[in-house]
Amino acid sequence: MIKCIAFTLAAAAILICSGFAVQAAEFSPAYRCTTIVTGEREETLIPGIWSCFSEVLVKATGNPDILVQPKSADAIAKAKSVTWSYTYHDRLFGKPIHDEQGTRDRPFDLTVQFDKKMTDQIIAALGARPWPEPRPTLAIFLGVNNTSKTYVLAEGQVLGDIQRSSFADASVKYGLPIVFPDAASLPSNSLAYETIWKLPREELMSMAGNVGASNMLHGTLDWSAKDLGWIGTWQMHKDGKTIRWQVRGVNFDAAFRNALEGAAQILSGSGVPRG
Repeated sequence: MIKCIAFTLAAAAILICSGFAVQAAEFSPAYRCTTIVTGEREETLIPGIWSCFSEVLVKATGNPDILVQPKSADAIAKAKSVTWSYTYHDRLFGKPIHDEQGTRDRPFDLTVQFDKKMTDQIIAALGARPWPEPRPTLAIFLGVNNTSKTYVLAEGQVLGDIQRSSFADASVKYGLPIVFPDAASLPSNSLAYETIWKLPREELMSMAGNVGASNMLHGTLDWSAKDLGWIGTWQMHKDGKTIRWQVRGVNFDAAFRNALEGAAQILSGSGVPRG
């Protein structure tokens, strides 16, 4: 079941979810976010909109530091006023309500679309600037060591498919398109966990171009029993400078979010990642 509700942003701007026309508006994936809420009610809707707007402020700018600006909390609290529409999708659609459970207790995907023009005004008031679209495609060259084996994340192989899916989720979160090398090309390119840090930047950029990317991020992901989690070490190049950062003791979902948050910060010109 999908339920759609929209706010009137101007007298003639009305969205009708039953299939009627909508006045033209500027929509962008960078200004849209999905989160999980419990039930379809105001007490969970508003925090869900706040959460989504926090994510959109980062995604629309590429700047995670926007959330530490003194006025960001006030801006997020007003997020409902710049909401163009929101939709619910029942995550248990097709499954009957069980025991005493009602719809207020069922999990829903809440997708919120924010008005681009109004959001950009808030971004400017916070001292930041929107990151224009389309965004550059980023090639990911990642060597993984899970203590039992080493491998490179690549398309066309079962090994690492869950990790590639996790990276894809991070790609949506930060509005940054990504692509992986093809598994069949790894031997000819001498691309392996052991060579990730040894291959010249020019060779890696050539590989990136071969898969349709204009930029690349390379690094390693190592399991650490001492840190009780993964260690992600990332590197990018910009304006002749090498930028490296690291995250430790996290699951691989958090590691990949850290990688793409840093990449977005660099590519958007918003600064360099910490760590």
